[in-house]
Amino acid sequence: MNAQTFTVTDLEKMVAEHEAAAIRVKTIINELCIKGGLPPRYPASDLHQSSGGGFNIRSDQFHGRPLATCVREYLEMRRRSELGPAATNEIYDALAQGGYEFGAKNEQVARVSTYNSINKNPVFYKLPNKKWGLREWYPTAKHQDHAEEEDDAQEESSPKANEPDRNGKPDSVISKILNALSSDKSKQWSVGEIVAKIPNAKKATVGALLFRLKRDNKAEKVGRGLWKSKT
Repeated sequence: MNAQTFTVTDLEKMVAEHEAAAIRVKTIINELCIKGGLPPRYPASDLHQSSGGGFNIRSDQFHGRPLATCVREYLEMRRRSELGPAATNEIYDALAQGGYEFGAKNEQVARVSTYNSINKNPVFYKLPNKKWGLREWYPTAKHQDHAEEEDDAQEESSPKANEPDRNGKPDSVISKILNALSSDKSKQWSVGEIVAKIPNAKKATVGALLFRLKRDNKAEKVGRGLWKSKT
């Protein structure tokens, strides 16, 4: 009996290994199709091994692959499992779990960058509840102007937008932001104008810190993408 059990286990392992190899080849074919401007050859349901419910994300599933491809695949996985669209933070967490390399200096900047990339890609559709689906799922929905929503990226995609930044940012950067805003208190500053006054500063970082200053009642958001001092 033990020998039979051992044999069955080994055969099941072989089946799983062959399925995983087939999935990798199908994934490569889909990526080549997308790069060539063609629709994916295989649906998301063919790219994952069956499990006892929901879906599993392999630790290397998104490693070394384009962001848009990974996001699309994850959203299709959710839809197949009846989970529906996903929030930015859910997408970020899933990609991180699957080994995606964001290339950002810290997690907060990586989350903002992820939001911006999704927001600029017309393949994705943002619902009124701020969750993301695929545009093709909503053929009769009103066209969205993604560029108009970009200035909300830092606030929505930051998991700690309403909490103290415990990891912190250099106090000098915050001071320079406040100095820029205070240099002309009547002016409404864009993030780009503030960045121009701070050498080596990145737009995503400055944008995230502005929301921190807003929370601390030191800066005021006066329009779409516009800021002024409150001190």
